[in-house]
Amino acid sequence: MRIEAFKDIRGQMKEPKLLILGVLGIFLAMLVVLRFFPEKWSSGDEVVPETSHEFALKSVSSEDILNLVKARESKLSLVNLWATFCGACIAEFPDLLRAYREYRDQGLDLIFVSLDEESERGAAQEFLDDQRVDFQTYIKKEADQEFLKSIHPDWKGVIPVSLFYDSKGNLLEFVQEPMTFEQIEARILKYLGNH
Repeated sequence: MRIEAFKDIRGQMKEPKLLILGVLGIFLAMLVVLRFFPEKWSSGDEVVPETSHEFALKSVSSEDILNLVKARESKLSLVNLWATFCGACIAEFPDLLRAYREYRDQGLDLIFVSLDEESERGAAQEFLDDQRVDFQTYIKKEADQEFLKSIHPDWKGVIPVSLFYDSKGNLLEFVQEPMTFEQIEARILKYLGNH
């Protein structure tokens, strides 16, 4: 009886429809697992946490940014101004996150400020979620020209822009171009070495 049942099962598996359904079932199961249990690995074995809207974008003025830097009292604060419509900003973003994750325990603080318009807040939040940003981030609330002049008098509006501040909120460097991880790391080591 068992041998006959086994032959019946083997015979059914030879039918192409059942084989295709079986393969599709496995594929769908894999998609469900990937959708509901996403894990993203950074360099090494550190699991990067998922985000929630607990870290929804907060609106800030240029004055608020400097107050944030001073209030956090980090050895080194890196403020990065970016936007979803800026390809160079998007390309630089993973390197900034990597630098932050590698140097936060040594006193680095990273403050992201989106320059997207209020109407693009959703796209900016979605990008941050996709990048697994697990800390508070910000979006500008001032008009562009007012914001530009207040951040730095020499800033013409080119992005990305990164500003390095010491623990007292003094500007150390104003960078008006995208940076690689190596360039970011060199600046971090230079400025953290002074403390």
